[in-house]
Amino acid sequence: MTSIQQTISRILSQLRNLSILLLVLTLTACGDSLTGPGMEDTPDEPEPELTTVYDLNLTTRYIEVRGSCDAADVFGNPTHGEFQYRYEISGKGERHTRQSDNYNSRFGKTYNRKSGENINFANRTYTWRTLDRTARIDVKLFGAEWDGVTRDNRMENRSGSKTVPFALGKKTRTVIIGSTSSCQIRLYYDAEWTERLVQD
Repeated sequence: MTSIQQTISRILSQLRNLSILLLVLTLTACGDSLTGPGMEDTPDEPEPELTTVYDLNLTTRYIEVRGSCDAADVFGNPTHGEFQYRYEISGKGERHTRQSDNYNSRFGKTYNRKSGENINFANRTYTWRTLDRTARIDVKLFGAEWDGVTRDNRMENRSGSKTVPFALGKKTRTVIIGSTSSCQIRLYYDAEWTERLVQD
């Protein structure tokens, strides 16, 4: 090989090396933008924060007469009392009432019941949503029992109240009025607490 050919071969080899180097440099310079416009990494969006809240369904069921407020007859048999009732369900800005017709009036409807018998009515459900664990819902029962044209002084528009305890699930609870078993009524109701998550 002549010296001219050797020189040409060296020049070609150097040009080849220079081309490879330029190609590597070009790819390196473009490497940061290989993802293209608008394809850059974006920071992860924060997960939404969730809060636990509680719902309450409260269903009134019936009133049980525990004592008629009247003495037994001459044969020792229990006698019927003449009862009237009213209840109030209240809390978180809501108030619901229900009562016998013309409650606490001698001209109102009475229910003749003796011990162990119930005053029945159609169930009613009252609902609260998005409560916290400390929410206060109260159930109040009123009762009157008539002896002729006067009320028995042990059940003379007597009242008693209970706050519904927080407890997940469904529980049957009562509100009782009357200090002794001889003259006493109690309201039965179901309280069902459930929980759910809401986004802040």
